[in-house]
Amino acid sequence: MTAPRDDMPAGLETLPACGPARENRRTAIALHPFDPGSVRTVATPSGETIEQVVRRHVADPILRAHLVAELDGIEVARDSWATTPVYEGDFLLLRVRPSGDDGAKILRTVLQIAVVALATWVGGGAGGAIATQFWAAAAAATVMVVGNLAINALIPPPQPDFSQPSLPSPTYSVDGARNQALPYRPMPVLFGEHRVFPPLQGVPVQEIVGDDV
Repeated sequence: MTAPRDDMPAGLETLPACGPARENRRTAIALHPFDPGSVRTVATPSGETIEQVVRRHVADPILRAHLVAELDGIEVARDSWATTPVYEGDFLLLRVRPSGDDGAKILRTVLQIAVVALATWVGGGAGGAIATQFWAAAAAATVMVVGNLAINALIPPPQPDFSQPSLPSPTYSVDGARNQALPYRPMPVLFGEHRVFPPLQGVPVQEIVGDDV
């Protein structure tokens, strides 16, 4: 602290040079989408951008690639992370969104395209090297059959499960609506009149008092 000047009003020399740095203590990080207990809350400097928060607290590049940022309940596009600051009092949620599969569908599609291309070459481009057009077509058909059998043996197609009865999805049915638990998530704000099933902030608890539940 510098010494007070003669023209400084009395009492100002006791004031700090600057106030404490503000922090936002409402940043939740969920890096395991199927484990609600893995959610942790961290404190971040007020005014820091979403990209800076991600770089500070999410080191794994694979998790970063599947990360979704929600600021006060609104998803922020990835290309806006560098220009979107998070101030004190804002609720920032960083969570991993599962996507894709094991790549079997893509590999199966690529192999099928290769088999078709090979059969076309055998039946057309290489047809001049075969005695007659009939044998050229037969060779192309053989390539298709053998190639598809090899693909099915290498990557079996998905089989339907007939052990469980097929039921319609209740996604768009009123009967399928329920109070969904959303721990560590912001609560929605409704404007106007809506018929909704409000989300739960925690697990419901039952209490028995005499004959009443």
